Amino acid sequence: MDNFNWLGTLCIVGMIVGIGVLTVLILAPGFLLGFAIAKSVNKELNAEREERRKFQQSIWNNGGVMASGVVIAANVIKSWGGGKNRSADSYSMEYLVEITPDGGEPYRTKISHEYSGGSRTVVLNEMVSEHGRKVWVVFDPNDPTRAYLDHYDDDHEEGIVNYRRGKFNKLTEGNEELKRTGVQAEAIITGVEDLNLPYPLKNGRAMRLSFDVMPRGGTVFRAEAYVLIANTAHEKYSAGKMVYVRFDPTRPERAVLDSEQNKMIK
Repeated sequence: MDNFNWLGTLCIVGMIVGIGVLTVLILAPGFLLGFAIAKSVNKELNAEREERRKFQQSIWNNGGVMASGVVIAANVIKSWGGGKNRSADSYSMEYLVEITPDGGEPYRTKISHEYSGGSRTVVLNEMVSEHGRKVWVVFDPNDPTRAYLDHYDDDHEEGIVNYRRGKFNKLTEGNEELKRTGVQAEAIITGVEDLNLPYPLKNGRAMRLSFDVMPRGGTVFRAEAYVLIANTAHEKYSAGKMVYVRFDPTRPERAVLDSEQNKMIK
């Protein structure tokens, strides 16, 4: 009787294991195919985003200018669906936008953009709910037809701050290199301009500093620097203070604060 029970139990266990294995064999290809498709979609979307990022950077490199615009047409190129790195409402769009530069004549250009989230109405691949929507774009002053959608008018307060940060960041490009390779000198701060541009994540503010630079064995000259000043260091870098700087010998009017040397200043 005991042997019979063990045999029955083994049969039942074998059946359960067999069903499990069969289920895995049936479902595994589907899971693998789904995973491969999702990975391919993410790769394609990331490539599109990278291409758009490079395009935007090229506009910034040419001194991108912000202007208001109105969406005239909004063609859906592709719907990405939900998944990693994308919302369920993620679409690749081609907008036709009428842009009005400050002090210039309105003109129209097509803009590639990724729409994500929000209510929408799509008719025959045309997102009609976007028609007439006010937007803000950044365009290439050398070729105004090259533009990207920076933000919607609803987000303009935050958008204009980010735009100004982008402009400021361009002014600070090369600061880190100058800290390593620039000529060391003492300087007197002659002017401090608060650019009213906070960087909360860095606990600082954007400033433009003017100096009388005193190079060793050389003639005093004027220079300026665009820098982030910590909120706790405003007194340290106020007008009349002596600080250490590094300047570019080929463009002596360009300087930067020598962070390491200035640690010694209280």
